[in-house]
Amino acid sequence: CRLVGAARAHGTQMDCPVGSLMENRHYNHFSRIIGASCTHASDFSDQAGILAVTRRATTGVDYVLEPNGEETSLEVVSANGNSLTVAGLEGLSKDRITIIDCHGSCGATEPATSVVSPADAHDIRSWNQFWPLSQFYDPAHNDTDNVQTEAADHFAFEGSTYTTIGRVFCSGRNLDLDVVALIDGSSLQDEQCYNKCQDGTVTDEGCSGYYAGFDGPGSNALCVTPTQLQAFCDSIPTCESYDHHRTLNRGFLNGVGCEEGGEMMQSNENYNWVRRERAGVVEARRLQLDVPRYSSSWSGMLRWRGIAFSGAGTYKLCFCDSEHLVGRECMHTSDYAVELGTVHVSGIACLIKDTRFQRAACVNQYHGGVRCYPDSAPAVAEPVMEVLYYSGVVQPDPEVQKVLSTWCMFGPEEQANADPRCQYVSSYQSTPDGAARGVAGP
Repeated sequence: CRLVGAARAHGTQMDCPVGSLMENRHYNHFSRIIGASCTHASDFSDQAGILAVTRRATTGVDYVLEPNGEETSLEVVSANGNSLTVAGLEGLSKDRITIIDCHGSCGATEPATSVVSPADAHDIRSWNQFWPLSQFYDPAHNDTDNVQTEAADHFAFEGSTYTTIGRVFCSGRNLDLDVVALIDGSSLQDEQCYNKCQDGTVTDEGCSGYYAGFDGPGSNALCVTPTQLQAFCDSIPTCESYDHHRTLNRGFLNGVGCEEGGEMMQSNENYNWVRRERAGVVEARRLQLDVPRYSSSWSGMLRWRGIAFSGAGTYKLCFCDSEHLVGRECMHTSDYAVELGTVHVSGIACLIKDTRFQRAACVNQYHGGVRCYPDSAPAVAEPVMEVLYYSGVVQPDPEVQKVLSTWCMFGPEEQANADPRCQYVSSYQSTPDGAARGVAGP
């Protein structure tokens, strides 16, 4: 192999003048032509790799966890205000995580074998079923044929009852989708018919209720099923009823002012009106006490707990962004292609000795472990929770019911279990203190 110096030929700089080239079957000559490389699409024929990006989760995080089988946790923070949960399902998320060895590549390397919890963590199928902690609760699922998972230990608000009036709707009382939000702070804009369906990417029954050319950006029409409409109404304190199309996935949420037989009611063969009826609650007065921290997942953060390692080591945290998947859930190793950060299983003592973290912004995770950022930790606004004291049963008060349910259903489990006030929350199991006083749960 021989390098040839530059020369001039016909006023153009070349590495070898044309007249100096001689035929020789033992050599090949390669000329460098300035500005002629990588100029056509066909020049980029070799695949160097796959680039995975996310707009929903914060990346570049360093996690520090305890080794030797001690159970700890991981938290994923949303990026740029994007929601990590499913709209209307109170903290339910389709996103998943997995952990691989530090020299592996997310989306290509199988899970690390030194992770001892969750069970069978070496198998990607275990991570597919290892969902984040959620307060979501489906009452219809709670029977002897459906085993409740350990992750579902935070429950939704006390459900209301609903009465359907056929072939009518309530006019002029729609909730404004630009303003209203679910109890976890997430927006309904992704389910608005125009936003969901106008670009044609959703072609199944989910957009059967979209009226192209009629529904615009300011429309309050939701392209969801009646079941989803009821779930949304349950999750919005100001929702008093909803209208749903009798054959299409189309409906509207209503605020106050709709009464059966009232002036706002209009006959229509295509719609049914469904009225929300709230149950009685316990009288309460608000106290200015320390608000307990929210322990579950919500739109701004996903929390996984019960993670354990057999020993010290360094790993990568890989994320399956459900937004990348069309019509399915996280299933394959290739779905976990987004690298969120590095997991240091060494303990806090080793963290202090590492100069990389001495100026880092570190935050304690709710269920154990620390997450660190090179500059500043992202601001996280946890859902608001309040503490109540009670005295006797009175007439229904929707605002009181919402706050009472929030504390007993979403509060720290160990505190709620020992709090006799939670005896008055529907579907909540008898607390130890209530059982000792002979008080049965409702």
